Amino acid sequence: MFPDPAPVLDHAVEIQKKANKAQDLDLENKKLRETLEEYNNEFAEVKNQGQECSRPNTLASHREDRKAWQKTQRRSVSKLLMLLAEVTIKGLREKLKEYEEKMESTAQVSPLLCLFHVVKFCIVFI
Repeated sequence: MFPDPAPVLDHAVEIQKKANKAQDLDLENKKLRETLEEYNNEFAEVKNQGQECSRPNTLASHREDRKAWQKTQRRSVSKLLMLLAEVTIKGLREKLKEYEEKMESTAQVSPLLCLFHVVKFCIVFI
């Protein structure tokens, strides 16, 4: 006689139910992953749109910063040029003053030198 197949069939049915449940869970898991991926893509899209909207502000602020930097640079260059001009003018004035002093000293020495030459000439001929 053959053993009763009912317990084995019951066990097979339970295993079949567990396998179906696992398959359903895998399918649900796959759908949830797809939904999560869609949400992440949408979130990234929205985030990029926000950045694109703020990008002109960022570019505008960069332009303003660059203009301010250029203005500062121009002021610095102007100050340096003025300082250079002052130093140059001051140097030229000092040189001019030196030359004037040399001329004055030469002018003062010159009559004495002339007098010396006259005296020397007179001594030689006398």
